[in-house]
Amino acid sequence: MSDHDERFAEFVRSRAPSLYRYAYLLAGSTADADDLVQEALIRLRGAWPRLRNADDPVRYARTTVARLHVSVWRRHRREAVVRELPDAAVDEPGYPPAGRSAMAKQ
Repeated sequence: MSDHDERFAEFVRSRAPSLYRYAYLLAGSTADADDLVQEALIRLRGAWPRLRNADDPVRYARTTVARLHVSVWRRHRREAVVRELPDAAVDEPGYPPAGRSAMAKQ
């Protein structure tokens, strides 16, 4: 195991629990917190050689968790959950009018 790997493994052992608590506060569920921390640690591992001399890799990890949460939140916010399907299609800004697909323009 290289020095980079050992330092990263030590970082994960020491900081993963606090990152998980932070992610849980943002997401509100254990499953979403698990996903956020896992993805943040994957991204941090890719950036680790550049960050090993950085002052605070915790800041990078926490920022990554927060940005991932915002990204997921935005994606879910665009989805509209309804009890019943509407009888007719609804036109939304930025989408082709009802009854016409984007492919029909070509």
